[in-house]
Amino acid sequence: MNRYSIAICFLLSLAGSISFGQPKVTIHEKFMRFLNNYSIDSLTAITTNDFQLIERYVGHTFDKEAFLDSFVVYSKVIHGKFKTIKNISNTEPVKILVEDQGDYATYLKPKLLTWVITINTKGNQIQSMIADTTKGYKLYLDDFIKKHDSFLKWLQKNYPQENEESLFNNKTDLLSRRLREYSNNR
Repeated sequence: MNRYSIAICFLLSLAGSISFGQPKVTIHEKFMRFLNNYSIDSLTAITTNDFQLIERYVGHTFDKEAFLDSFVVYSKVIHGKFKTIKNISNTEPVKILVEDQGDYATYLKPKLLTWVITINTKGNQIQSMIADTTKGYKLYLDDFIKKHDSFLKWLQKNYPQENEESLFNNKTDLLSRRLREYSNNR
């Protein structure tokens, strides 16, 4: 075997060890990536038919259809995403500490709050996502309500023909533009 053959074999084995050495993306990570990208088709495929999103802090549960048609669509309108702070538990059920990001957080700047997301699987699909608050939720909620009410008063004064619901239903990022304008004028 000549030097070139040895070099090629070495490079091929190195390339193989690099690709095999990459950590496998877990189903939980895929789910969070699909959720943060509002990928309804991918979320439909990766969740069980009896999937539930349980919001413990308000006692509300979304079934799969409501999760896809309401929660994900709402998240897209407000550019909502979950930024992973740390993995609390990597074993079933997986628990992740996340920070909620989006237009309301960016422009209203309420007190920072983190959430604990618990993800349960069934087979190779996601069966449930449980969202729960961490310490400080009451302070966050009070601060958010105060700032949100102030935004709504500003909106009514400056754009009396608009309301928050109409902004949510607008497909042109009008809610984001209004929040940005409000934030810049404070």
